[in-house]
Amino acid sequence: MGSIPFACIGVVVGLFVTGNKFGFMPGVGIVALSGVVVNDAIVLIDHINQLRRNDGMELDEALIQGGMNRFRAVLMTSITTIVGIFPLAIGIGGGSEFWGPLGWSIIFGLLFSTTLILMVVPAFYKLSEWLFCPKFYWHNDNALMRMVRIAMYISYGIGIAAILAAMTYFVLFTG
Repeated sequence: MGSIPFACIGVVVGLFVTGNKFGFMPGVGIVALSGVVVNDAIVLIDHINQLRRNDGMELDEALIQGGMNRFRAVLMTSITTIVGIFPLAIGIGGGSEFWGPLGWSIIFGLLFSTTLILMVVPAFYKLSEWLFCPKFYWHNDNALMRMVRIAMYISYGIGIAAILAAMTYFVLFTG
């Protein structure tokens, strides 16, 4: 679920670039986009959990190996969706005024979220592990772990700022 705000930021950028306004169809695009983005994150997290449970990998090793193993699956899911939606976005077959914003919102949301999903989802996973299983991290606290935590806090801050920027855009520039 942590990847959905990043997809929404991609939608805002896409609507701005293409000159479309936020309305009903881009809203439907966000709903459709959420399904694809959450599916990509589930594929990645499930594989990380399997590596930890079945192969006995440590968290950091499982995050890296899971990202490398599922890179192709996440990328191919996004590419096939983008290729399938592209004719809708450019108006092949007519109705581009109605269907175009839906297509562009899905395309830009996927472009933005796919680039981040392999970085942000593992960071959220590691942060949730740190928050809900603190005994491991408090006993093995070193400079590298503190730097990783600081980087995760910064990424959360950037995500929150981006969500606030998107909400401001919706309020000020859509009508």
